[in-house]
Amino acid sequence: MYRINWKFRSESEVAIDLFNKGSKILIDNGANFAGLAINSGSDDNSFSMIASFENSEMYGDFDDKWVSNPDWAKQFKANWMAQQPIENIHARTLKDTTENLLENEMPVFVNWRFTHPDINAVIGSFEIGEKYWKDAGSSGQILNQLSGDGMGQFLFAARFQSMKKLGKGLDMISTNENFGDDLKDYFKDITWHKNSFTRLIMKKMK
Repeated sequence: MYRINWKFRSESEVAIDLFNKGSKILIDNGANFAGLAINSGSDDNSFSMIASFENSEMYGDFDDKWVSNPDWAKQFKANWMAQQPIENIHARTLKDTTENLLENEMPVFVNWRFTHPDINAVIGSFEIGEKYWKDAGSSGQILNQLSGDGMGQFLFAARFQSMKKLGKGLDMISTNENFGDDLKDYFKDITWHKNSFTRLIMKKMK
């Protein structure tokens, strides 16, 4: 999976209008998911316009179409003038245990962005930690390798069905000594960059 995250700050009306116009173009031209989310923690009080494609070729095909259709960009001029861009992140999925969202499902995520010198160790840590996150109530986890404004970084995200369940899950993880013991050799080589919470508020699926 290849995901794009356009992060920005704006009034909520601007973000919702951007999603309503942009999600249709994305889904009609190769994306299998488009979502609007609100972020807290790092980049607090910001929005994310998110799109998922089957692979980077599919995203590239969409980008070619975008460039060759200037009328699309004209639709968003007012939205862009009324927002403050923060970053544009491209994410290639390394591991993903999340299943397809239900139509009425609007989950929350806790996210960590970090660097680590060994990609194989990063992937191995996901497999070790998966059982702990599942036991803590997470409905799936994602590990991404980032480019764009996140170049050289990884992102780990755990999904929950509500912020209350997410909070309970963090309490369980933080007090589970086995979790820290099993991953201590891996954690010592990590440099942490950002920690955020993301709540999905609108979505469109293929």
